[in-house]
Amino acid sequence: MVASQSPVCQSCAMPMTKPGEFSTYSDGSQHDEYCTYCMQKGEFTAPD
Repeated sequence: MVASQSPVCQSCAMPMTKPGEFSTYSDGSQHDEYCTYCMQKGEFTAPD
């Protein structure tokens, strides 16, 4: 049996387990590849 794994942020590798931890696109829909600390509204929070 294989344990299911939580998705992780592609930028910082933070596990994302709660809806509020996922980033959003500019239209407000959920983005599944980045956390809210790295990307908000489709823009990286620290693009450098």
